[in-house]
This record gives sequence, C-alpha cells and structure tokens, in this order.
Amino acid sequence: MTTATETKTASRTDAYGFPVVTCYRCGGTGHYSFNMQDGSRCFGCQGQGVCWKRGKVATAARAFQEARRKARNPIVGNLVKGDMVAANTIERRFNGKGMVWWTVESVVLDTTHVTGWQKNFTTGENEPTAWKCTVTLVREDEEPMVVQAQTNYIITGKSAVDPTPYLVAAGVKKEN
Repeated sequence: MTTATETKTASRTDAYGFPVVTCYRCGGTGHYSFNMQDGSRCFGCQGQGVCWKRGKVATAARAFQEARRKARNPIVGNLVKGDMVAANTIERRFNGKGMVWWTVESVVLDTTHVTGWQKNFTTGENEPTAWKCTVTLVREDEEPMVVQAQTNYIITGKSAVDPTPYLVAAGVKKEN
C-alpha cells in the first residue's frame, strides 16, 4: 500500500516530459467545489487530477505552454518564409476540408501605409504601430494566394515548439 507521500513523489510526467504530481487541491479527483458556471472542475489541475511540480518545473512548463500559444496565434508582422498558417476562414467553412494550411512564401511590408497609431507619452507624439503588408501563401496543389493584412493582425498558425530547452530550464533530465 502506498502512502500519500509516496504518491506525491512518484515519477510521472506529462506528454512533454514535465514532472507532474497528484493535484494538491482535489487529491487527484479533478473535482473540487461546485459552482454554477464551471460545475465541480478543480482549478488547481483544470480537472486533470495532476499538476506540475511547484517551483522551477511549473515556471518552465507555463513558459512552454505560452510559447505553444504564441505559435498557434502568430502576428502577421512576425511571419517568415516557411511558416504554416490557415489563411482563409471562408474557404475552410465552405469546402468541407477542415483547416486549410498554407506555407508563407513572402511577407512584404508597406511602410508608406500606416494602419495603427499609438501616443508616446514621453514625447507626446503619435507613433505608428501597424502597417499594411502583403503575404504570399503557397500550396502544392493550388495557385499562390496573396493576402493583404495589417502587421498586428493575429492569425492561426501551425508550429511545433520543442520542449527540450524548457525541460533543461526546469532541471529535468530527459530519458531516451
């Protein structure tokens, strides 16, 4: 029979290799107190029953999750050749193929056409924050598609984030 201490120190990892422990709030059930909006889902583990170890592991795992979120929602002005994006939501909605992915071929910034301004409170002057840009997207089976957008427009992206640097920052040795 295992005690609570042994269960907490058992070496388990999530899908990316970060050590997890039984949730300290719900005891691993995934349920805590009931409310009308969320039911009885535990906020300590988001209903999973396990959470990352506290300290460096939790900090690194949260940084990894944030990097994954940013990779899924890139800003048009930060795209580079080779990035994968879902560009046309109308096409996705009506062709029945699900998510349609395109490869970025080029991004051309039009610095003469400012689309956003922000006041600089130090100088009191308005400064540009967004510009018009043209993004050329390609797929093997179709003609290139040219998209006009603002540089601060957020789109859907597909990018794999390597967890290794985050595991190293957490002090976790990856097993081969």
